[in-house]
Amino acid sequence: MFSVIYDQSETRHAPQFYIKNGQLGVSLDHPKRAETLLSAFRTAEIEIRAATNFGLGPVLNVHTQRYLQFLQRADEYLESSMPASSELVPTITRKGNASVYPDSLIGQLEWHMFDTYSPISHGTMSAALGAANCAITAAHILKSGGPASYALCRPPGHHAHADYGGGYCYFNNAAVAAEFLAKGGKRVAILDLDADHGNGTQSIFYERPDVLHVSIHADPTFSYPFFTGHEVEIGWGEGIGTTRNIPLRIGTADQEYLDALEVALEHIARFDPEYLVVALGVDGHIEEPNPLFALSHDCYSRIGEAIASLNRPTMFTQEGGYNLKNLAANVLATISPFIARSEFTTFTTRKGNANV
Repeated sequence: MFSVIYDQSETRHAPQFYIKNGQLGVSLDHPKRAETLLSAFRTAEIEIRAATNFGLGPVLNVHTQRYLQFLQRADEYLESSMPASSELVPTITRKGNASVYPDSLIGQLEWHMFDTYSPISHGTMSAALGAANCAITAAHILKSGGPASYALCRPPGHHAHADYGGGYCYFNNAAVAAEFLAKGGKRVAILDLDADHGNGTQSIFYERPDVLHVSIHADPTFSYPFFTGHEVEIGWGEGIGTTRNIPLRIGTADQEYLDALEVALEHIARFDPEYLVVALGVDGHIEEPNPLFALSHDCYSRIGEAIASLNRPTMFTQEGGYNLKNLAANVLATISPFIARSEFTTFTTRKGNANV
């Protein structure tokens, strides 16, 4: 049985501050994204399960203690001292040569958040933890022998590093899930399909030989996050070869993207993972508010079919996708092959053998 995992606390994160090209606006990552997806899943009669609360342990396996303490401190400050509409937004960011950790909450805000796209409000901490619990619950389904699952994570996560967040992201849901799946010496592959590079996920596993990170994204010489995601970045130390970046030109359409996906899946097949985590961003669609690619709805169906052909236990974490008119349709198109297979498939080995 294919399950969608969701946590009600995710609706508590409703960021208001957003600025682009000098203009104030409304954040693209708002609660209606989750509501739209949930409505579509219910209409499609897909099982929706509540996330299990795994506590802070799995998050601390990926993120630093001081980053978590900062988010908790910010949450306590907002809840006890500030009006409900208040948000914490950094005005500067830490430079690479900073060495002394600040005592001030505002100083810690500047230290841990690398852009202004991720304001911290009253509900941010609980929503971020809820999203991480969704990812861990979806991973637990795979660990228990399930063939596939989907974590409706909001806020998303792939821009969050071990010690700081940004790009709408606070906890790295895909990384938390991958770390959970890798326990016991398992090999895990992460396939990041968001139109922006998953800089946080890359940094977390950059020196790890047991977790492969493959990302298809817009050329970072032209697109956010700008400073990572180049082909020359292939890992470090024991992790050399377990990072693969496939940057594509702005405006990439279906066939060019599918060709890149074929290369990505070849990397994954050679790595031969026990589990696959797909960081599913559908913000490459042609009608996205910040268009980077020109992918059609049909392309997402073909993407899902191609990933399913790997025949591995697979879970999805929701990343980008901000046009509410086609968000759910594109997500459903991608996961539909896994929904169909889950009706009769249970994986029993790493090679994907199934009992029918």
